[in-house]
Amino acid sequence: MVQISERQFHVPDVSIIGQSKTANFIKVLQAGINTRLMHNEYPFDISPDVTGPLEVDGIYGPLTRAALEEALAFIKDDNTATADDPPWLTIAKDEFGIRELPGSEHNQRILQYHQATSLAATADEVSWCSSFVNWVIREAGFQHTNSAVARSWLTWGRPVPPSLGCIVVLKRGNHRWQGHVGFLVKMSEDRVLVLGGNQSDEVTEAWYRLSDVIDYRWPATSVQPVPFKLT
Repeated sequence: MVQISERQFHVPDVSIIGQSKTANFIKVLQAGINTRLMHNEYPFDISPDVTGPLEVDGIYGPLTRAALEEALAFIKDDNTATADDPPWLTIAKDEFGIRELPGSEHNQRILQYHQATSLAATADEVSWCSSFVNWVIREAGFQHTNSAVARSWLTWGRPVPPSLGCIVVLKRGNHRWQGHVGFLVKMSEDRVLVLGGNQSDEVTEAWYRLSDVIDYRWPATSVQPVPFKLT
């Protein structure tokens, strides 16, 4: 039986995840795996006999087990902290996979993120990208914005060239106050890969257009980062 660590998913007592009391958790995992497969973000096949998504039924059967084992291996390989990571990026990577719960339930971990802002929202449906960044930066021991507004990070710390782990603020929506915020982990000539919260309702990595970037920020009291070099 696969054992899901509390460190990875922050769900208590899931060492035997086939138990009925964890059915909702299994449904969340199944839905998350389906989302990744749909967007071709997991480079594996669940089974030669399976061409469609998992059935979101809360049952920990052989197909769900196989998919989860391979997904966890991929996540571990692709999101393991490195010596080059600033301390807050290591913390952010540890939260990878935290996801909103369906229906009226709320993921308590996301509510903890919300408590790092003055809004202190009590539902995981409330936009939480800035809450996540606030929580991570606070956990790393740095001053944070205490605001649930993504663009609050535009006046935080100091501007820097695009660098591993820097906070990246992006455009979103049609209003000047709207935005998105996360941590920069990779970039190409026209895109940035961001590790953030509330990306497809979870903590994950996602590509955004470079043209949507407003600014890159760094803690005022941290050493100057080494800028990315495009190859």
